Amino acid sequence: MGQLDGKTALITGGARGQGANEARVFVDEGANVLLCDILDEAGRAVATDLGDRAAYLHLDVRSQEDWERAVASAEERFGALHILVNNAAILSPASIEEQPLEDYMNVVAVNQIGCWLGMKSALPALRRAGGGSIVNISSVGGMLA
Repeated sequence: MGQLDGKTALITGGARGQGANEARVFVDEGANVLLCDILDEAGRAVATDLGDRAAYLHLDVRSQEDWERAVASAEERFGALHILVNNAAILSPASIEEQPLEDYMNVVAVNQIGCWLGMKSALPALRRAGGGSIVNISSVGGMLA
């Protein structure tokens, strides 16, 4: 038996890197996983590789409508949502003097607002499931200027 048997997780940024590895660990521990990302081809490939307990859905974390669709999809496909992993993030490495405001605002939209929208959208589903967990991922970049 796995530590996550019977649980369903929604993982953002699941198409590659840390998010894809999180999805693999969750499936290995018995969870169903809805991988979400904007990298559709890579996300579908990871979900296919993980088998029947994984699915992929396009999710732009900046979009409240996408979030609502993703949470509903997790519940419809797997019966409930128990875990949200806010893993999606971007980096725009530039000095303040060189970085356009548009680039900075996109980082804020993905890394902060996207995380907030995820929590806001997932909370009702977690309550319907009788409780759950929200994991907000940050890199060291979130702690350094």
